[in-house]
Parts: sequence; structure tokens; C-alpha cells
Amino acid sequence: MSSNVSSVAGAIVFAGGVLGYVQARSRPSLIAGSVIGFGLMTGGYLISKGDVTGNYISATLGTILALSMGRKAIATLAPVPIIFTVIGASVAAHHIMFLSK
Repeated sequence: MSSNVSSVAGAIVFAGGVLGYVQARSRPSLIAGSVIGFGLMTGGYLISKGDVTGNYISATLGTILALSMGRKAIATLAPVPIIFTVIGASVAAHHIMFLSK
């Protein structure tokens, strides 16, 4: 289950970065979406192999995503930053709860 959370969130974040680049030619969106998305998918892969390091990676990247997009969400109240803030916070919370067991 944890690997699915990371993998799906990673794919969504990666796609969002590519879409941000295609629509607005935003290199920061492409770079951040690629790095964080690929990192989350890597975390999901590690979790599926039984490596707890994947949970740490996913929790860290989810927190980074939530904080970075949260600032933009508060400043603009735009739906996309709000959605990615919720995704990041959800991923982080899921993996932190898993690690605290």
C-alpha cells in the first residue's frame, strides 16, 4: 500500500511538472516536478522491495512538496498549488505514520 501511495503521487507530480513546462514554459516546474516525482517513484520502488529507506525518502519529499507549494498556494490561492500542497502533505503524513509504528 505504501509503495502505491508514493508511486502514484510521484507520477502525478512528474506529470504536473511536465504540464507546467508545456503550458507556461516554466523550467522550475519541469525540474522540480521531475526531481520530486522521480524521487517519490523511487521511494515507492524501494518500499515495494521491503526497504524502509523508501518511506524516509517519500516522507521527506512529500514534506518538501507541501512546504514549497504551500507558500505559493497561500500567496495565490490558485487551485494547482493547493492540490499539490495537499498531495505532498498526504504523502508525508502517510509515510510518517507508517514510520512511527
